[in-house]
Amino acid sequence: MMKKRFLAALVLPMMLAACASNDSNNEQAQTMTNQTDIAAQNWVLTKIDNQAISTEAVAPNLMLSEDLNANGNAGCNRFFGQAELKDGNLRIEKMGLTMMACQVLVWKWKRL
Repeated sequence: MMKKRFLAALVLPMMLAACASNDSNNEQAQTMTNQTDIAAQNWVLTKIDNQAISTEAVAPNLMLSEDLNANGNAGCNRFFGQAELKDGNLRIEKMGLTMMACQVLVWKWKRL
C-alpha cells in the first residue's frame, strides 16, 4: 500500500504537468509531452501537495530510459518498471520494488 502511494505521489506531478490544459488547441499541440521530452532525464520529487519534502537521505527520483524503462529511488528502496506514454499521460506498469528495512523513512511515507 505504501509503495502505491509513493509511486502515485512521484508520478502524479509529472502526469499533471503533461496534461495541463490550454485555451488554444495550437498551444496544446505544442506543449503535448512526447517520449523524447521525458526520456533520459532524472525526475526528482521535491513537493507533495505543494509542500516541500525533506530529502535528508536520498531524494526520491524517477529515471526514464529512451525506451521508457523506469527506475528510481524511493528514499531507501529502489523501484523499476516499464513506462508507457499515451495521449500525454505517463503510466508505469510491471513494477517491482526492493523491500529494505528503512525504519527512519517508513514512518514518514506512511503519511502519504
